[in-house]
Amino acid sequence: MSYLRTLSSFSLLGLLVGCAQRPPTIGACQSLTCEVGWRCNPATGQCQSDDADGGDERCFGDADCAAPLGRCLASEQRCVSCLADVDCTTGVCDLASHGCRPLPDSCSTAQRLDVSTGSAHVDADTSHAGDDALLSCALPGARGNDVVYVFELSAPQRLTVVAAPKEGSALRPMVALRKVCTTANDELGCSFPTGTAAEARLSVDGLPAGTYFLWVDGENDTAGPFALDLTLEPVDTGESCSAPTPLELLNGQVEVTGDTHLRRDDLFSSCGGQGAADAVYAFEVPIARRVRLELSTTDPTFQPVLTLRGNPCADSGSANQLGCAKGSAAGPAKLEFARLEAGQYSVVVDGAVAGSAATYKLTVELLEPVPPPTNDTCAAAMVVALPPSGAGVVNLQGDTTAAGADTGTSCAGSGRDLVYELHLTTARKVVARVTPLLGSPLNPTVYLRSAGHCADDAVTAQIGCATSSMVGGPVTLVLPNVAPGTWYLWVDGQQASAGAFDLSLELSAPPPVPANDSCAGAELVDLTGPVTVNGSTLGASDDVDTCALPTGGYSPDVVYELNLTGASARSLAVDLQAKTAGFRPVVSLRSVSGCAAPGPDPVGYCGFTDSVLTDRVALTWPVLNPGHYFLWVEGDNYGQGDFTMRLVSSAAIAAPANDLACTAPMQSLTSAPLVGDTRGATNNLGGSCSFTSGSNGEYAPDVAYQVKLLTAGSLTVTVTPDATDGQLFRPLVYVRSACGSALPASQVQVGGCAVASSYGQAVTLTVPGLLANTPYYVWVDGAGLSSGRFTIRLQ
Repeated sequence: MSYLRTLSSFSLLGLLVGCAQRPPTIGACQSLTCEVGWRCNPATGQCQSDDADGGDERCFGDADCAAPLGRCLASEQRCVSCLADVDCTTGVCDLASHGCRPLPDSCSTAQRLDVSTGSAHVDADTSHAGDDALLSCALPGARGNDVVYVFELSAPQRLTVVAAPKEGSALRPMVALRKVCTTANDELGCSFPTGTAAEARLSVDGLPAGTYFLWVDGENDTAGPFALDLTLEPVDTGESCSAPTPLELLNGQVEVTGDTHLRRDDLFSSCGGQGAADAVYAFEVPIARRVRLELSTTDPTFQPVLTLRGNPCADSGSANQLGCAKGSAAGPAKLEFARLEAGQYSVVVDGAVAGSAATYKLTVELLEPVPPPTNDTCAAAMVVALPPSGAGVVNLQGDTTAAGADTGTSCAGSGRDLVYELHLTTARKVVARVTPLLGSPLNPTVYLRSAGHCADDAVTAQIGCATSSMVGGPVTLVLPNVAPGTWYLWVDGQQASAGAFDLSLELSAPPPVPANDSCAGAELVDLTGPVTVNGSTLGASDDVDTCALPTGGYSPDVVYELNLTGASARSLAVDLQAKTAGFRPVVSLRSVSGCAAPGPDPVGYCGFTDSVLTDRVALTWPVLNPGHYFLWVEGDNYGQGDFTMRLVSSAAIAAPANDLACTAPMQSLTSAPLVGDTRGATNNLGGSCSFTSGSNGEYAPDVAYQVKLLTAGSLTVTVTPDATDGQLFRPLVYVRSACGSALPASQVQVGGCAVASSYGQAVTLTVPGLLANTPYYVWVDGAGLSSGRFTIRLQ
């Protein structure tokens, strides 16, 4: 302290008297005014010199301080910027430095966290933050104050984040992890409190080394203080997508063994893996290759699940899952891809059952891709090398991707196609199976054409056609009896599809030709009583052109000669049930003189299956004169197979009085049951029912009744087939406001329709909102070609 400054600290009076003014005793300055250069210290109650303890920075209250250091930190007797958050115009008060600091509420002011020790803890408050981000798991349009933190990882880690509101806080926290601070669709995870929980918890497995941004937001516009805890755990190689075990495919192949007992459950796929431990591998395809993978186990209780993913591995979307297969101890899980483009791929080894684990062997092979086709046209058809014996299995592969679209419209083929040439020295049963390779977009169709008609799209040029029901689905064409000669097998795609496939050709001895394959060998059936016959069109030839679809298409057939004895007309009921899956039988009746005529003669119409019950033909011819008839059995869509047929002949069935239903007088319905019969009726109308085509009364005979309600309300009618003469009847019921109006059915039909679930079953229809004393017309019709005797009653 300088001498001059000391002099300035005393009053002139003090100098004159030669002594200094002593500071007052404790408490004295509470009532006395300290002299110039002195001030009162409220802590001690004494006047003391301004510079007695370091100069002008000393303070005893906020009055001694001025902005920007406007608050007095009494414990240290110094002026500071803030003592609490309310002292800060922006941001919050840092209680360590007592300075105002901005909140990390934007990407530019993100607070950096040190996670080098494997954890980090932050106490913060969103009350004074802004609303800068909308997290992906927030409700659309939601608002809330948010803060953001940034941290760096030097190695792959498993991250767990917990954001918990402090006691009394109104905050309902949300947390989200981003790789790019500003991009919501880049979020690696987003979480909010669930159930009764107050905290938001987020776990992200296998974060690679790099920089990450962690947002804390408030749900439903809530804000308040919270505690944020981050925990990091090292990730072992192969444990997750962040640190997969690399596979080195030396010479294009690698085989590794492992044990999922040592792993955690991180991933799952469309065919399993939820709750089971898993392992992750990665490999690179340098140039486009065909890839084959196989996962096997020796544990009889373990079901392995094998999944191939694209890049990035952590993307669990269906588009990134290239394939998934499930195996067993008896058979490995296998995946095969016709073509994988150059790039990085990940393999997930998993278990199908939650909690399961086992030792395993994984094999990955890179093979040459399926070669471009050379058998694109008839002129370049691939000649198939058949087994020397003419019987056996031939396996081929093809890819229609680079082929042309040459033919196939007669078998729904509108895509690119390939053709194979078969030379049969003896008759053979030929089974052709086309299976698209995994990931192939092919929706296959396969068909066989005769020599001289290789490129002929006419249905008469092919003897077989089969189509798959879905993209990537297999298709099988079964041809029980292919004659010796040259044939052309086409593999095509529906809906203009194309892709790689496996083709399997199985050749074996054909079934014996049925004895009743032609008119000369027709099996005689005496109809003096009910008769049941078992038959088959397998091995038969296509002798007649009847009413099977497609018109003119190949359809093997067999024939029966029916003997209707007696002196008067008879009726004939046919109930034919297919015994071979996929076989849709068709029957047609011909006179003796027309057995092998080009088409059905006027004796009777064709009988075909119901569009819902596709394996059964049920119909009745009501009036046939005595004599001999020929009944042919064949199949729709080139089909053939085994069947059982029951034939019943009885007295002729006359047309019912209410057949031409709209002519007066009409039979009226009351509460008393009535007996009716559609077998002798004609097909007058069809219902506007919107059922499957053929189930709306389009083809079956029908009858009608009139009804009037005494009071307005609903009408309920039940039709019950007769136990004997109604077993081939699948009744359909609908109601019209005008009996035979020329108006469209949709304008005169009242309410909906009802159809029985099967033959011989009852049906009930309720129509609400009918007027009193107004005529309505109840039609009894049949699904398919069905008809029969029935009882009808009102309820």
